[in-house]
Parts: sequence; C-alpha cells; structure tokens
Amino acid sequence: MKKIIKYCAVVVTAILLITACKNNNRPVDPSVDDSSPMMTGFPASSNNPDTDPMHTLPDGRDFSGTYEGTLPAADADGIQTSLKLYNDNTYERTSIYIGKSDDAIEERGTYEVKGDILTLIANGSEEYYQVGDGYITKLDNDKQPITGDFAENYKLIKR
Repeated sequence: MKKIIKYCAVVVTAILLITACKNNNRPVDPSVDDSSPMMTGFPASSNNPDTDPMHTLPDGRDFSGTYEGTLPAADADGIQTSLKLYNDNTYERTSIYIGKSDDAIEERGTYEVKGDILTLIANGSEEYYQVGDGYITKLDNDKQPITGDFAENYKLIKR
C-alpha cells in the first residue's frame, strides 16, 4: 500500500512540474505598456499571456485597452465615446452628446466576455459588443448586429 501511495505522489509531482515549466513562447506585444494602470490584458499579478489568458479571445487576440469613436444618437449629432477595459474586469466609459451638451457622462461597471461577445454590466442592465480585430461593434439587446443606414457607425476603434 505504501508503494502505491509513493508511486502516486511521484506521478502527481511529475505532472505538476511538467505543467509548471510549460512555455508556449508567445511573442510579446510591444504596444502594451505594463506600467500603465490601464488594463494591459492581464491581472496586475501577472501580465503573462501564458499564465492568464483571461483577457484574450479563444483565437489569442487581446481585447483589453481603450476603445474610442462616435456612436449614433437619436437626439444629438452623435455620442463621442471612450471605453476603457481594466484588468480587474471593470470598465469606465465616458460619453459626450455632441451638439447637445459638453458635459461628460461617466459610467463604471463590470464586464465579461464569452466567445467574442463583450457584456458591459452596470446599474442592473447589460450592453453587448462583438469583439473584432482592433475594434468592438455595439450589438442590440438580443446580441445581434445592429442593421440599417447607420450600422457601420456602431464601431469603437481600439486605441
């Protein structure tokens, strides 16, 4: 019985050592500034994509960072928008209604990503975006692309 326990302990230790030493040799993204308090794509405890893929899509694209653009508005010339995604799964959005007011509206909340759908959660409501390569596109309440004459204007570009 003692031999079986020793054998199991050796096997478990070997597996742990092998998985701990694994290195995928992913290239480093020079555009990411690890010294910034802004989301770098990974939790503050680890900025290594090999140890924490939490802020990458299944295909390896990093969706973290700041997205900016002007979204359509029914009662203004547009909504100048800046959306910052932080590494603790919180976000900060600043919106200015162009031609209506110079006052910035600030919103903070949490977010999650499932597949390529980014869900912003604040004040009991959810808002959806599809994550693209260097941009996110606002979706409707059913997580479907917005259609119509202004469909192309629902994009925020990663800065």
